[in-house]
Amino acid sequence: MSNKGFLLVFMHPPSAFEEEFNAWYDSEHIPERLAVPGFLTGLRYMNTGGGAPRYLAMYDLENYEVLDSPEYHRVGYGQASPWTKRVTARARVQRFGGDVAGPGDRITGRAARIGIIRFRALAPAAIAAVTAGMATLCAGLPAVISHR
Repeated sequence: MSNKGFLLVFMHPPSAFEEEFNAWYDSEHIPERLAVPGFLTGLRYMNTGGGAPRYLAMYDLENYEVLDSPEYHRVGYGQASPWTKRVTARARVQRFGGDVAGPGDRITGRAARIGIIRFRALAPAAIAAVTAGMATLCAGLPAVISHR
């Protein structure tokens, strides 16, 4: 059985375009993704501290291979609606995804604050060490609901 997968999307639309960006994201983009088999959650968060990126979307996936599925490709950017093409051409977007290294079958829930630590190209032993270290660090913090 493979690990759960994830997709993080950082987005920064121009401020004059933010209202249309939000309308598109909420009414077209998220519903399209959540209709794809294997997408478990799709939640979006706003950076209230100013600066970029303004938004973060977090998707939990049954596994990372969901992003290679024909169902996902049917809603992917090669098949994008005119609205999607217009919006994505105007917003800065960065995507990161992979396999969840943390424990269990947790999925993302609503939260007041999100912290993200990103590592590049860790060896399997390093992934295990980081995962164990995060478990130790978070175990004593009552404000931490989950880590992965």
